[in-house]
Amino acid sequence: MMKFVVVIFILVINSYAIGMPSGYERGNGGSFVACDAGSPLGKGVFSLDRIEGEQDFGKSVPMHLQYFYDENLIVEYILDRLVEVSPTRATLYQEWFQEMVQERRFVEEDSLSPLRDGDVTIVPQGCAIMQGAVFMTDPKQTKIQFIYDRGLWIKASPLDRASLMLHELVYREARLIENNHINSRASRYLTGWLLVHLDELTQDALLKILKGVQFRMADYNGIVISLTLYGRNGFRPAPILWHRDSGRIHKAVLYRSFNLRLSEDEVFRRHCHSEPNEKGFMEYVEFYPSGHIKDVTLSETEWRSSAECTFYKGANFLEFDESGRFYRSSLIAPKLIYDHEFEN
Repeated sequence: MMKFVVVIFILVINSYAIGMPSGYERGNGGSFVACDAGSPLGKGVFSLDRIEGEQDFGKSVPMHLQYFYDENLIVEYILDRLVEVSPTRATLYQEWFQEMVQERRFVEEDSLSPLRDGDVTIVPQGCAIMQGAVFMTDPKQTKIQFIYDRGLWIKASPLDRASLMLHELVYREARLIENNHINSRASRYLTGWLLVHLDELTQDALLKILKGVQFRMADYNGIVISLTLYGRNGFRPAPILWHRDSGRIHKAVLYRSFNLRLSEDEVFRRHCHSEPNEKGFMEYVEFYPSGHIKDVTLSETEWRSSAECTFYKGANFLEFDESGRFYRSSLIAPKLIYDHEFEN
């Protein structure tokens, strides 16, 4: 049986600040597990996310990922798979990935102090947690710097390097203000899950994992829905109604931003900064048992402060047929619905 020891992250005072510090910078990073020859993993440097994922889910990362010779190709392959089930998230990660590759730098003679994010993790005996990368930014992510430990990097395999970079992408989303995660455990769990389930990745399975680790949004059959909501009392789960027979979503609260394809030539793009009404919801989407969108309801008021937060040609109710084809729009007075109305 593999024996484990507990390692707790400690405070970092990182000398690689982003210009003159403002006091609002936040750091997060990916960790490697450095093991000696007597450890259950053997001698080497491995991704913490991969090791934890294989332990959490009792299965290994697909073998074919180990045959890639370049970590960038592995990340690109993973993001291509993610496009199929979460295109909005994949597009975001692809943009961040290109930025990461272009902007990162390596430290040669220095090492990176472990980050204090309140997290506790478990590693095999004969192994130690090592800070492999640090991503430094301000809360709005306007100033960004990626720093890697070259000594650890060159000892890790392409797969473990790719796992570290995937962690950076996932944790960057987790640290957005709308998610506001205070440690990396959920991000490592999601990264490990993605790695080991890559070959059987499905939209429904990913949605349930994202909801479980309290990420804000998920794609669902052509539109983006809310998984958590933020109000005066903090975060809470967004209500979801499920079709009893098909197991697919029946009704969900719309995310504030989405791109909805109405035809081959037309996409309705909406980006709002508004939050749902504390007392109920006026923006939601309904689906047929097949999973196709049935209708989309927007609030009764256009947010004229933003050119991107508007109705569709003056209409706030869009209808689709059972094949998923958009066929009609109208202006209605939407009904305010409440959490209990989502209950099966």
